[in-house]
Amino acid sequence: MTVKTNQSDDGKTLMISLTGRFDYTTHSSFIQAYKDNMRLLSRVVVDLAKVECMDASALGMLLVLRAKAIANMAEVVLSNCSPSVKKNIQALGAGRLFNLD
Repeated sequence: MTVKTNQSDDGKTLMISLTGRFDYTTHSSFIQAYKDNMRLLSRVVVDLAKVECMDASALGMLLVLRAKAIANMAEVVLSNCSPSVKKNIQALGAGRLFNLD
């Protein structure tokens, strides 16, 4: 799994791009991607276009991100979900918790 970040010019939007399997092995790099910037952000976009599959631990990491974002008055958008990833998110009951772009 590869985790890349890109911050907008105004510093208010963080894009986290993931590639490969999104699972527990990604935990530390995923958390590191946003932990230092969360207080400054108004939006976090998680680009899932290149995610092959994700498991329940990935959903847990997204829920932790969502909780931190809400505490800092920011929104989380899950972007470019493949049909299978979107189906997993909805099957786990999280489809209503995230903005699926």
